[in-house]
Amino acid sequence: MEKGVWENTGLSPKEGPQLEIDSALSYPIPLCEGELVTVKYLNEAETAAPGSVPGCNGSPTEPSAEPGFLCVFTGSSDNGSKSINKNNVFVGFENADGGNAVTSSGSLMETGEGGVTVIFRSTEFNITTPVEKLSAAKSPVRMHWIGGWAISAK
Repeated sequence: MEKGVWENTGLSPKEGPQLEIDSALSYPIPLCEGELVTVKYLNEAETAAPGSVPGCNGSPTEPSAEPGFLCVFTGSSDNGSKSINKNNVFVGFENADGGNAVTSSGSLMETGEGGVTVIFRSTEFNITTPVEKLSAAKSPVRMHWIGGWAISAK
């Protein structure tokens, strides 16, 4: 099993442009070429309930993955009692070369031998026609996600 930490930070001001932030998960020991794993992103609520997501029994500080799983655990994004994250969402995973995008947690994917990226976007995001001015209701966008990850080959 391999483990690591991840973090991302981003800000788009009120009525600013759309925002995408990618966090790299780089495997110190590459997987075998063509290795398929089930990818799971655990949000704050799932991370707070250990064992609630099959294959992922760890935590942000002690990540763990059963064989055949990549588990990404979300740590607390709170600043005191108020969350600093606003108007953004987890989108999915992507290989470092931009291929094999997985847009929902739990899909089987070839993560790439050396790692994968975790993608977050502003809730008002359009990949075809980029939003240059977010609506007042969907901005500002603030992201500060942190956590741990683990991957275990089959």
